[in-house]
Amino acid sequence: FAAMPAPEPLKSRPAESRLWVLRWAWGGGLDMFLSKIRGLFDGGQRDRYFANDLETAVNEEGLRRIREARAAFDATEIDVGLRQSYELTQSSSLPGVKFDAAAFEKIRLRAIAALADASLSPCSFLHGNQAERQGIPRSVITHDVRRYTSDVASIIPDVMTLFNPEIVRAIQSSIGSNFMIEDVFLTRNYHVEPEINSKYEILSDRWHFDHQYPDGFSLFVCLSSVTEADGPFHLISAEDSRTALNRGFNPSLRKESPNGGLRPEDFKQLPSYAYLAGPPGAMMLCHTSYCLHRAGVPDVGHIRDMMIFTFRPSIKMDLAWPKIQ
Repeated sequence: FAAMPAPEPLKSRPAESRLWVLRWAWGGGLDMFLSKIRGLFDGGQRDRYFANDLETAVNEEGLRRIREARAAFDATEIDVGLRQSYELTQSSSLPGVKFDAAAFEKIRLRAIAALADASLSPCSFLHGNQAERQGIPRSVITHDVRRYTSDVASIIPDVMTLFNPEIVRAIQSSIGSNFMIEDVFLTRNYHVEPEINSKYEILSDRWHFDHQYPDGFSLFVCLSSVTEADGPFHLISAEDSRTALNRGFNPSLRKESPNGGLRPEDFKQLPSYAYLAGPPGAMMLCHTSYCLHRAGVPDVGHIRDMMIFTFRPSIKMDLAWPKIQ
């Protein structure tokens, strides 16, 4: 996981704002956090304080679910340092934590073979209605740009065996509760020509928050060696996402601006700016409703293969293959 250096220092957040975030992270904080929001901001401003572009009711429901799962969790065995760090950043490369090498390699090879087979992993823009949904003329997409495996469960039915006790503890420590697996995706990104990419967003490569209940979070896993040329996953922490909003990032400008009205260097200079690069198995855990993120665009002749797990906090651990809800 490659962190990028900051060309110039940034101003710290106001002391009072930082204090309330720290109090939230150190316990007893979700109720305090919400009451502080209500006390300091009226209804039209709360969404900004949550530092994403979801409606207030959606944010509060997500936090209610988080609180419910945490209340039922025995936190005596968690990694306290990881817990405190993740509460502030809402992202982690889970340093020192790895999948079992032999188990991961068997699953990885099957996943890559599926992604290489267009009948198992069709391009979502050449098949189906993805182009129409995004308002992109069919004539624009002339080659594979983004593939998704249609039936992941049939390709890697044993993928849940990757969640050894070390991985489970790291995720529990990060979020402060048990969790359930919601879905698993296999995806391959290809190069997109600049003249197309400047007009249309093909690879989710514009800075954005995910639109979902914010208790949802994801584990991004590299299936092959990834460098900057391969179009890696980029992100900034929740705290730096709040800074970007304060500096004028506007999520509603996504169609017009890949940077929400800011400059590319405005993101690169933030302390947490990073991209997920490294050998197969390199990973990043992230709450994508709180952390601004984007895909990179692979260079000509490059691809990026990724396995993505999505989760929800849960009262009980549930590592069963995702069921249709």
